[in-house]
Amino acid sequence: MEILSVKQTGSYLQLHEKKVYELIREGVLPHTRLGGKIVVLKEVLDRWLIEQTERERHLTLAGSDDPLMRAIIDRMNAQGPHLLFYAPVGSQPGLKALLAGGADLACVHFPIFSEKGSHGEFLDREFRGGNQIVVHLYKRQQGLIVSRSHAKGIIGLANIVGRKWRVVRRNPGSGTRLLWESLLRQEKIPENSFRYAPEASSHLEAAVLVSQGEAETALGIRYVADLMGLAFVPVHQERFELVVSYARWPNPSVKAFLSWVEHERLKREFPDYSGYSFEGSGSIL
Repeated sequence: MEILSVKQTGSYLQLHEKKVYELIREGVLPHTRLGGKIVVLKEVLDRWLIEQTERERHLTLAGSDDPLMRAIIDRMNAQGPHLLFYAPVGSQPGLKALLAGGADLACVHFPIFSEKGSHGEFLDREFRGGNQIVVHLYKRQQGLIVSRSHAKGIIGLANIVGRKWRVVRRNPGSGTRLLWESLLRQEKIPENSFRYAPEASSHLEAAVLVSQGEAETALGIRYVADLMGLAFVPVHQERFELVVSYARWPNPSVKAFLSWVEHERLKREFPDYSGYSFEGSGSIL
C-alpha cells in the first residue's frame, strides 16, 4: 500500500500543497496521521477520486414531498445515464441540507401570499441566501381534503372551526405545515381550535388518514384528494420551486434534470396530474 505525503498528494492531484491542506482541513480529502504527520493512502485516494467522478453524474435532491416530483425523478432515472436521489424530508430540512452541503438541490414551497413575492427574496431574508439559483418548477393547489360525507357547506378554514373535527397536521418543517400555521394566523384562528390526529409525513399519508376515518380533514394538494376519491376545498395556490447551489449549477446532471421541468415537456408527459399549473415552468427566478 503506497503512502503519499501532502506534497506528493498535491503532485499526484496536480494541486498546490496549500490546496491539499485546505481540503484536509475541510474534511473533504481522506487522510490519516502517521508519526504525527498527515499522510494519504494512494489506494484510498484513487477510490475517492472514482467516487467523486461518479458523484458528478448523480445528484441528491432534498425537500418537499411531492407526487409529481417523484414521478419526474422516476422517469428520468429510468432513462439514465444520470441518477437523482430524492429525500422528501420537508422544505425547511431540505433547504438546510442544501446550505450545509448535504444535498445538491432542494425543492421547496413556503407560504408566500403576495404575487409580487418570491422564494428568492424569502431565501435571502430567512436563510441569508445569495449563493443559490432559484428555478420555478410549477404551481400546486393546496386545500382541505375532506371525506365527501363531510364536505357539504365547507368553503374554507373558518367553516370547520367549532365542529370538533380531527385535523391531520403535516410533519414540522414541511411547507404544508408552515402553510397551515400561516393560514391560521391570517384568519386569526387559534391553533387549539381543532383536535389533531397523528401527524403525516406526506400528502398521500394525510389523505389516507382522512379516507380511513382517522380524521375529518387535512391540508394537502388536490392531486392526492382526487387520487383517493375525496372532496377538495381549495384555499391557496403555491409556487413549488427548485434551489440549486452555484457550485452544482454547471453540472451536466443538473442540466439533464432541468430539461425535465420545462413547460411543454411537463404538459406532454404528465397530463393527468390535477391541481398543477405548468405556466413558467423551468424559468430562473
